[in-house]
Formats: sequence, C-alpha cells, structure tokens
Amino acid sequence: MAVSPVLTVEQLSISFPRAGGITPVDDLSFSIARGETLALVGESGCGKSLTSLAIMRLLDNSASLGGRILWRQEGREVDLVKLGKSEMRAMRGSDIAMIFQEPMTSLNSLHRVGDQIVEAVRLHRTVSRSQAWALALDSLRVVGVPEPERRMRAFPHELSGGLRQRVMIAMSLVCEPTLLIADEPTTALDVTIQAQILDALRRLRDELNMAMLFISHDLGVVSEIADRIAIMYAGKIVEEGSTDQVLDRPAHPYTRGLLASVPRMLDSRSQRLTPIAGTVPDPRNFPPGCRFSPRCPVVVPGRCDASPLPLAPTSDQRLLRCVHQF
Repeated sequence: MAVSPVLTVEQLSISFPRAGGITPVDDLSFSIARGETLALVGESGCGKSLTSLAIMRLLDNSASLGGRILWRQEGREVDLVKLGKSEMRAMRGSDIAMIFQEPMTSLNSLHRVGDQIVEAVRLHRTVSRSQAWALALDSLRVVGVPEPERRMRAFPHELSGGLRQRVMIAMSLVCEPTLLIADEPTTALDVTIQAQILDALRRLRDELNMAMLFISHDLGVVSEIADRIAIMYAGKIVEEGSTDQVLDRPAHPYTRGLLASVPRMLDSRSQRLTPIAGTVPDPRNFPPGCRFSPRCPVVVPGRCDASPLPLAPTSDQRLLRCVHQF
C-alpha cells in the first residue's frame, strides 16, 4: 500500500518582482512521505536553498510564491503558501524543522547553547524551564554530543564545527518534527565527523519515522542517506528516481555530467575528470527550451531549445525532463 506524503510541492515558483521579475525556481514538484529521505541535488545557485526557505516560509517580502506547498497530517491538509504568519510560526520547529547550512551564523553567539535549545522547546511545548532543560539535555545526548551537561553551558564559539552542527540537529529535533529539512548539514566537516552526522540523521529518521528533505551538491554524501534523489538544474527538477536508479543508471545528460565530474578512489592519477562545458544560465535570460540545452552534449536543435519540456514518467518509473525519453 502506497504511503501518503506529508509534504507535496506542486508547481512551485519563486520570483522576485523587484529584481526585474526573475524566477530562479520554476515549476518545481515533488513529495515526501514519513520515514523517507528525498535528496535535492544540484550545483550552487540552482535554487535548492531557496526551495527550503520557501517551504519554511522564511523568504522576505521581496519574494513572490506561486503554486502550492501542501502539508498533510492527522487527516488535515493545508497550503503553506496561503497559511497566515502566526499559524506558520507555530508549525516551524514543531511540525517542520530545519538544519541551516552554517551553524555558526544560525546560533546566537550571545546566548549559551542550552538556553537556545530550551527556548525552542518552550516555544512549542507547555513545560517548565527545568523540564525543557531536561529535554534539551536529552536531545544533545541523542545526537552524540560528549559531556552534554558542560556543552549546555557553553557559548557557540567555544564549540567545534562538528559540535555546533550537532547542536543545530538537536535543536531541530527536540520537538520531534514530522519533517526535517537539512540544508547542506555536513558542509566543511571532515569525513569522520561527516559520517557521524549522517549516521545520527539516519538513526533519528528511523526512530521518529520522520520525513527528511536533504539538500546537497555532494553525490557521495547523498548516496549514504537518500531513498530518492531529485536532480535540480537552473530552478527546475530534470530527473527524479530512486537513489540506485539515479546514481547507477543516470538518464538525464546533466545527471551524467555531474557523476562524470566526481573523482573516484579507483581512478588512476593520470585520469582526468570530465567537466560540464559552459556555464549555468543567467536567471534573467533562461533558454526558452531545456535550460541545460546550451551545455548539453546530445542536444537536438529545434527540439531541446524550442519550448519548455514536462517532467514526465519513463518506462522504469523515474521522472525525466528530456526529449530523449519521447
């Protein structure tokens, strides 16, 4: 029996009228079910983080949202795009939580770590300060912070990058959200700490039966945690499928280009990586057809560059935005 998604994004567009009406994210659709991890993958500037901020409704008034972001839980369905500010504020942290890309700028440097987690608890739960402190302490233990009692009284600058990231995860999970958005949670961490963070996220996802949107440009990291992968290019998803499908049998030329540019342990020293030719298009002047067509090695003139292509199902049950499937 198919599991009903808790989050469904339908034809989401993010535009900035004051910046000339540019639309860096356009016609974006995906869904995530409880207990599942969807990875949103693409190079810098493709719109991954904008998408996460749109779901959290953290974009400022200069942004205009189109489409729908449907949230389903306990028999109710709401469109987050239309939700009022106070209702959305109540959902953040309790229903939907987010690990931001840079923990040092996300944590308040003037307050102790424990006080910041306690504040998150008391914002969403009716508990005393001592009860909130106990929950915060337990959340640090769960994510593997050593000497959690001491860390609770530390300021963010007194912790290493790995510990700050664990604190951010603890703060995000302390209220046991239904959906966790992890925006590049292992960036700038060494491989050992990175592996520990991924292991903690996997374990907590399974224990809480939590949905997770994992945002990254690192296909190696994604292969360790994602159930499904959506490849994003210039504001649109160009391929979506299971992790094995996308990484073992990539179908879109952009996905193949990304994989060809990743170094592998077994490659010889003399073997050169294959870069993707050209540059990412300017959002003020996207190509009229496939946005990857100016860089595509298998472009079909008159088809790829003529008109926008749909994200359509293929014979092997993935979604693909490419003329070569038709």
